[in-house]
Amino acid sequence: MPNTAGVCEAPISWTAPTASDNCSATLTSTHASGDVFPVGTTAVTYTATDGVNSVSQSFLITVTDEEDPAITCAPNESLSAEVTFCGAIMPSYSPLAFSDNCAVDSIWQSGGPLLGDTLDLSGSPYFAQWSVVDLAGRTSSCTQRIDVVDVDAPVVICPLPAVVLLPGDANCEAVMPQLSDSMFVTECGTYTVVQSPAEGTTVNGPTTVTSTFTDASGNVTDVSDEVDVLDMTPPVFNCNLSTSYNADPGQCGTMVTLPSGIDVDTLISDV
Repeated sequence: MPNTAGVCEAPISWTAPTASDNCSATLTSTHASGDVFPVGTTAVTYTATDGVNSVSQSFLITVTDEEDPAITCAPNESLSAEVTFCGAIMPSYSPLAFSDNCAVDSIWQSGGPLLGDTLDLSGSPYFAQWSVVDLAGRTSSCTQRIDVVDVDAPVVICPLPAVVLLPGDANCEAVMPQLSDSMFVTECGTYTVVQSPAEGTTVNGPTTVTSTFTDASGNVTDVSDEVDVLDMTPPVFNCNLSTSYNADPGQCGTMVTLPSGIDVDTLISDV
């Protein structure tokens, strides 16, 4: 017979036997119908006696544990990844609670990472499984989720000069490059870069460029650089000296005022 839910026993009923004798007989028993029996096997013995002679007969009552043990794992856990090795060390965990209607035989970790294991960020999430078995050999399990989380923003090493000079064209304009291509980034996972002004933008003077690095966990690092346009076009000097002058009357010459040179440049004009 199965146990009563939640307890390690069950009430058992049966039809009591009878006894007869040529004179008279008294019937006694070790148990009565309706008694509560523990999980396991118990012998019930009836004895009939007439005061001189006696006879006994027995039968067995078996109560089986049909109830699984209960186990509750600790809450799901998040571990911060160490930037030095992009992972975390598995700490000590144990089930939050376990019980059985009769008794627990043993409890053990039946799966997942063990204490001291390295949990790589790339392998997250991890699942630790715990199991319990009762004296009847019935088992139950629970699973705890363990996430390794990147909490550090990308580390950006920028070897660019204080002012990045871009070679200008004939109009003293330059096309903005992708500055992050010249930077070194330390990041455990993937990341994206958004530059403002964007690569391909035309600039014609001092400009502040912001590069925003965002990793897969939403951590952000902003890097600012100063950009200016370098005038690559040499100035043009215009000088017209082919003018003819008449000599002063009665003189073999004249005073001449030459026109000033004109400095023509796309960036700066001087007269």
